Amino acid sequence: MQESLEKGKPQVEVRYCLGCGYFPQAAWIATEFWSEFSGNVGLTLTPVEGGRLEVLLDGAVLFDRLAQNGAFPNWNDLRVMRRAIRKKLPAPKLLQPVG
Repeated sequence: MQESLEKGKPQVEVRYCLGCGYFPQAAWIATEFWSEFSGNVGLTLTPVEGGRLEVLLDGAVLFDRLAQNGAFPNWNDLRVMRRAIRKKLPAPKLLQPVG
């Protein structure tokens, strides 16, 4: 991961088996995260081997296709991953009254 480039931001890494053709699934996951979190997280797509499709947050596994009996992530899995990412983000700053 490019932690030095995204210092202080939660790091999301999507590892996908390139030879298995899992890039479309990895790109879908990454697009969903980017559309919600945009520049607030570091996002990396990493090609790997061995039939893997994994999503990691700061090195901790959020989703592992092989541990899910080969199932791809569904909308509920994505919701759970989003919640975990959201917990790592700083609390939003409240607007201060002017005047």
